[in-house]
Amino acid sequence: MKKIISVLLSSVMLLSILSCFAVSAAEVPYPPLETGHYGASIYFKPYSFETTDNKSISFEDACMLQVDKFNNPAALHDESLENQIKDDYIANVDNDADVKKMEINYYGTLSDGSMLVFVDCKYYYECVVDYKVIGKYVYYTPTKDETIVVYKNHEFIEIIEAYQDGTLTDELLDETAEILCFAKFAEQVKYPPLETGHYGGIDTEKYPVEYPDRKREKLALDELNETQIKEDYYKLYPEADYSSITVDYYGTLSDGSMLVFVESDMSVYLDAVDYMVIGKYLYVTSSIGEDIRIYRNNTFTSIINAYKDGSLSDELLDETADILCFAKFVNPNEEPETPVLYGDVDNDGVITVLDATLVQKLGLGIEEPESELTSVLADVNNDGRISVLDVTCIQKYIAGGYGNTGRTGIEPLVVG
Repeated sequence: MKKIISVLLSSVMLLSILSCFAVSAAEVPYPPLETGHYGASIYFKPYSFETTDNKSISFEDACMLQVDKFNNPAALHDESLENQIKDDYIANVDNDADVKKMEINYYGTLSDGSMLVFVDCKYYYECVVDYKVIGKYVYYTPTKDETIVVYKNHEFIEIIEAYQDGTLTDELLDETAEILCFAKFAEQVKYPPLETGHYGGIDTEKYPVEYPDRKREKLALDELNETQIKEDYYKLYPEADYSSITVDYYGTLSDGSMLVFVESDMSVYLDAVDYMVIGKYLYVTSSIGEDIRIYRNNTFTSIINAYKDGSLSDELLDETADILCFAKFVNPNEEPETPVLYGDVDNDGVITVLDATLVQKLGLGIEEPESELTSVLADVNNDGRISVLDVTCIQKYIAGGYGNTGRTGIEPLVVG
């Protein structure tokens, strides 16, 4: 993570970084779902799809293409082959199948000779939807029994199983997808973090977060404020035992809102973990009762409700997250940012002769610093000015073997 140098100047002060959190992206790329059956409960809203010719398409339209394909098989034009398939099905799959009722729907043949067929034995079909994720494709069937299979060497194998055991290679899967009109996960698709709300659990592999390296801390609260908070709480819950009310205080936001957790004999705890997604943050509590609230103007508001109604702005949420050590959604595919180093005046992550040359030009006044940061990085001997002494330190650092290179190569401290 790129650390930001805070330099106190007469008119400029750079903001310090929040040490609890990693850099977050507004959008985070996630891989498609893993190969497997998902039933009807799969949530496809975040995913984008394409047809096999790379045209964008809604998932609903993609499903309809697959249903249309299923309802319109190709002609087999070979009675002996059709009979062979029926015989093999009875011998290898279902000994009780009635050959007179059996119907073979054929859709196409792959380059390795595998045939794509659906064997209809006129059985009762379970009326459910099945979604199969197969590699980079999604295969939709309106019932679990409407499964087109790969038929080769007198054997039948379901497409998803053939892919899982390697008999259906990625190349053959591409052919299968073309024939059967599978929907394809769009490449380079990005999905935002989960929407603000309560969740019973979060898949942190799919939605990666970085937890802070410290825990939230309770702060001392003056007696006057504590008494006022208790009284306001008692007004909300007059049936509470006033003597049992306790207030935990964690900090105050820049708008004057206080972050408090009020406990009394009316507090109800559920033995469950509650995950609250609030903007780009994840707030985890050990029980739903441990909901720290915003207290302002004699009222109490849940943090998540305050964010939803806009009274807790993104800026105030950042303050809240810093105080309460919320985890932050991160981008798992994000390239690490170039570190800031003294002597790396061109800020490209490495210290080279180009940096020494630039410092020399800055010292002679041939070039002007691009920013205050440039001036700070150039002053490697920390004497408050840019001179040939800084150039010498950088040259020694590049050459190696010299002891006095000033601060060259050191990552600047963060001023909190």
